[in-house]
This record gives sequence, C-alpha cells and structure tokens, in this order.
Amino acid sequence: MIFVHLFNDRSGSPRVLASVIEVMGDPERDLLCVAKGDGILETVAIPRSHYRYKRRNSRFLTLFDFLMSQWDLFLLLCRQRRQRPKGEAIYINTAYPFAAGLFGWLCKREVIYHLHEISITPPLMRRFLWGVVRLTATEIRFVSEHQAQATGLFDKKTRVIYNTVSSDLAGDVAQTFQKENDGSFRVLMLSTLRDYKGIPEYMDLARHFEPHDDYIFQLVTNDDTDVVERYLSSRPPLPSNVQVISRTSELAPLYRQADVVLNLSRPSEWVETFGLTLLEAMSFGVPVIAPPAGGPIELLGETLSDYLIMGNDLDSLVAAISDLKSGDETYARVSSMCRDRAEHFNWQLFADAIKTCD
Repeated sequence: MIFVHLFNDRSGSPRVLASVIEVMGDPERDLLCVAKGDGILETVAIPRSHYRYKRRNSRFLTLFDFLMSQWDLFLLLCRQRRQRPKGEAIYINTAYPFAAGLFGWLCKREVIYHLHEISITPPLMRRFLWGVVRLTATEIRFVSEHQAQATGLFDKKTRVIYNTVSSDLAGDVAQTFQKENDGSFRVLMLSTLRDYKGIPEYMDLARHFEPHDDYIFQLVTNDDTDVVERYLSSRPPLPSNVQVISRTSELAPLYRQADVVLNLSRPSEWVETFGLTLLEAMSFGVPVIAPPAGGPIELLGETLSDYLIMGNDLDSLVAAISDLKSGDETYARVSSMCRDRAEHFNWQLFADAIKTCD
C-alpha cells in the first residue's frame, strides 16, 4: 500500500496517519509519500518518499505551492509505479493530496480516503476536493458521524473510525492518575495560531483570571517560532499569566501538569471533526471544555455535556473553570468521567477497525 499525506507537522491528522501505519504498515511492502517537513511522519517505520510543499505568508503563494506540490506528487507516483506492485492500494490522509486520488483512479487502483476535515476554504476549493474524492474514492473513512453527515459524500462506501491516542502517548498514561502540579491551576490549549481556533477568546479568558496569581494559561502552538512571533506581534500584548510554547512532541508532561484542557474553535468558521487533543487530555484524567458542535459532541458524550461551551461565552467558561478549581470532589468526579469516556476510543478498537482494510 502507498500512504499519502500533504503537510507533515505535529497536528492531529498526521498523528492519526502515524497510528494507521503503526497498525497496518509493513516496512517490506509499503511506502509513505509525504511532503518534506519536520513532523511526526518522519518517525514512521516504513520507507518514505518526499515531494515538495511549503506554506507561505501569502495565501496566493501557498495556493500556488499547493498546486505545484500536487504535480510533483503525481510525477512521484508515476515514477514509483515502475517499481511497485501492480494494482496496490492508495491510502490518502485528508482530502488535500488530490493528485494521489487522480493517480489511483487513472490506474484503476483501490483508493481509500481517511478524511479529517470539513471546514475547507475557500468554498471553491472545498467543492473541487470533494468532487475529486467523489470521483476517485473506493472507500471513505471519517473520524466522526457528524463529519460523515456534513460532507454529503453519501454515494460511496463510507465508515466512521474514531481517532485514538497514539501508542506512545498511551504508554505515558499512568494506570492510576497522579497529577504533577506545583499548586497552580493550569489551563492548557493546543492549537495552531489562527483566530478561528479561538486564540482571541483564549486570551480574553486569561485576562479575566490575570488578577489571580494561581492561574497559569499555557498555549501550545503547532507553529514554528517565527510564525509565533509574527502572529503575536500583530495582536495586543499577552496577558501576564499566558505562556506560549512553540511546536513540541513532548505532550505527556504538559497533560500531566494541566488541570483543564480547552478547545475554543469557532463553529461558524471551523468545525472540529473530532478533537484529538481533547481525547488525549481525557485519557490522562484531565477535564476538557469544547464547543457544542461537530466531533466534540460525540467525544464528550452525554456524561460530559455540561462542558460543551462556546468559546465566546466568557461567563460560562469562567464558571466552569472556577468550579473545577474550587471543588475537589467535583474535579475528582469529572476527572474519573473523562478517563472512563476515553476508554470508548481506545487503541484496540481503533486497530481492529483499521485492520479491516489490510
């Protein structure tokens, strides 16, 4: 099988593909085609072949590079065709590497899409990518029921395979939850630096708690240092209780220290199809707060529905965080509920679902 991915960073979609490859990848048989990048997919245990792609400050230049990357990917797959088994399947992670879908369709290959997105902009790009998926897919895999319904891709064989915590991170989850803390109440959010991901709302929340010395807000970004500096320089000064941490692969210590993990994405601009960082936090017994839209509804379920709160509802966010901080019994109860809920998305369930396409 040839696995294909576009942007290799440490966000959710490449981490999920790394888990897929861990379950079904064969170093003697399979290949990963991925754009160059310092991301999680550089560590997978199958051979890799790279093609060119780079995000730029200009959206126009990024679009141009994206289109050129797909030409480069198509040529790469054509070259690989001469030395690869005839008719092997193509496993495409996200809708963006559309050239791989067209290659598979032209060569009459089985094409499996593992989709993670809904909020593709501009709309013309979304219609184009969904059109390629509809034309080329043999099977489409979604990460939530909401995503499956929202895409409207009903005319293909589809399945929902919920994400799971990576095996490496799962190994860091203690059997008995023991919190690492220094007396501070840490409010953690892991996100790219985009306004639609709720960064301004996170800063407003931090400002509300700024007079209280025992609150620490940690923002872990999936961005390089220069991107972080450029973003922050165009915004109001950081509240004094905010720590910004650039891209890191060491997530376990952050989850162990966190008291609550937030996702404040704006559903009107960006619908979370699952919420992998939420699941990771829950597996550590950390309470989470997320918007009442998309995948987080399925992830938190009925038992944690009180913590589905819009990012712009500052009063409700403040009340929920204050309640978790002030009530030991409440915190212990919610922490236990999170761990129990995370078990519904464990590694074995994910692995069993993925193996069915091997």
